[in-house]
Amino acid sequence: MSVTGTTLTVTPTTASHLGTWNLELTQTVSSGTNPVFISVIVTVACTLTAVNDPTNPPTQNYYIYDPTMTIDLKALGVIYTQTPPCELAVT
Repeated sequence: MSVTGTTLTVTPTTASHLGTWNLELTQTVSSGTNPVFISVIVTVACTLTAVNDPTNPPTQNYYIYDPTMTIDLKALGVIYTQTPPCELAVT
């Protein structure tokens, strides 16, 4: 986060930056305990702008009379790269 004048700019770079954040303000007083206030509540969300096509997975074989075949793309190394890196589940 950065502040220029009255503008707060948030540029998340990983999914761990997403969420709701409180910015606290501490008032320094001449006597007693310094009070702390939540001065700003920032909600950081993520909107995908692109998802790159993955490379092709290895060849899989399926035989007609076999039970249902489930292909786990993640286990095969198929990765959908998201821009920005929101780390949203691919279903």
